[in-house]
Amino acid sequence: HQHQELLQAIKNRGYSGDKKVVILNDTVASLLSGISAFQNRKFESYIGFILGTGLNVCYIEKNKNIKKKFIEDLDQENYQVINIEAGNFSKGPRGEIDIKFDSTTIDPGMYVYEKMLSGAYLGGLATEVIRYAINDGLFTKAFSESFKSSIILESRDIDDFLYYPPKDGYFKNLIKNASNKDLAFIYYIFDNLVERAAILTSIILASAIVKSDKGKNPCYPVCIIAEGSSFYRLKNFQSRVGHYLDNVLLQRGNYHYEINKVDNAIILGAAVAGLIG
Repeated sequence: HQHQELLQAIKNRGYSGDKKVVILNDTVASLLSGISAFQNRKFESYIGFILGTGLNVCYIEKNKNIKKKFIEDLDQENYQVINIEAGNFSKGPRGEIDIKFDSTTIDPGMYVYEKMLSGAYLGGLATEVIRYAINDGLFTKAFSESFKSSIILESRDIDDFLYYPPKDGYFKNLIKNASNKDLAFIYYIFDNLVERAAILTSIILASAIVKSDKGKNPCYPVCIIAEGSSFYRLKNFQSRVGHYLDNVLLQRGNYHYEINKVDNAIILGAAVAGLIG
């Protein structure tokens, strides 16, 4: 129905000829970009992964494994991309500070996994952790008093600080009254949030690999196309994800993967989707 309305709107603006509408998720576009970009490399399957402002992952599933009535007429031996919307996973454990921070967002109880690691929320979560640490007496009086209730950090503040000394004027002013001990505590808080984010990322990537049941031969691994500023900018994040992902997969079976970057992945994936329709 929405397709027809969009097509009619296009015709109303004077465009003639048959038009085709493809509604495409950006995570799926990242997956499709990998299929196009690595045609000379033999991968058994593909995963699209985005960790930027938000979080999501998608993978390729065999139709016969999808227990939905509306696909019963499809070829059961064929495949399709499953968009997981991983950021809305809510069955994993959360800490007291996670729950407190979630209650301050505009949609409490929604996208709780995403709120533990994505770029839109990591700065706010770090702010909450520092406030808890101040209440627990970890910081000096001078820094505690300078960290006013109106302060809300952004994810870029974490990146900036971990590549110490921070260059941003706002953050430099914030820590001008901090002692060396304060600075170390801030670093440890930020670094541990990044470490936890790497663990959480490895969990969802491992789940997609294991569910696809591909990549058991090292010559034909699963290709993970990773997109998003948080994935590539957080300090030492990629190496940590690789470390934890290897550990998780080692406990689940003999799975092999490669994490790759595709330039302009979303645009390329959208072009592929338009061609295959």
